[in-house]
Amino acid sequence: MDRLDSLPVPPSDLADLEVWGIWKAGLRQQGVQNQEIVSLLLRTEIPLGLLRAATVAHRIRPQPRDDIREWLRRAYVNGDRAAQLLALALSIFFQTEGPLRAGVRDHEVSDSSISGLEALLQETRTLPSHPLRLEVEFRLLSSLLQANLIVKHVQNAERISGQMLALAELS
Repeated sequence: MDRLDSLPVPPSDLADLEVWGIWKAGLRQQGVQNQEIVSLLLRTEIPLGLLRAATVAHRIRPQPRDDIREWLRRAYVNGDRAAQLLALALSIFFQTEGPLRAGVRDHEVSDSSISGLEALLQETRTLPSHPLRLEVEFRLLSSLLQANLIVKHVQNAERISGQMLALAELS
């Protein structure tokens, strides 16, 4: 029997962040490593399982970047519109987070990303009630904040920070 077979399977409702967090925390308390969590999530073969696997794999060093891109692509192709928006949001978030942490200030990339992020954010806000809506919105706002910090648009960053705080109060 494989070690993965003895671990709890992912919850059926991966859209519920509380349930998802409790499951992941329980695994971590058992000493389960990120790579094993990724493997468990990939076994679900559902778009949200792929998206959750990508978020966990993003913390693995060295990052399995090609795998993450493929999981995001598959989730986008097979998911509903909310899952597609989350796949796009995660993709952009992963692209803006790394360079910002590394101190790279690529104005060209950030300026072009800002308008695309704002368009995705507007589309997300028009989604009917969906369990992923707030998460997608938060990821997009976080990416927008990072992009605005890179290009030193302080007023935009302050406005976005306020939106993130308001969103946190809703969840």
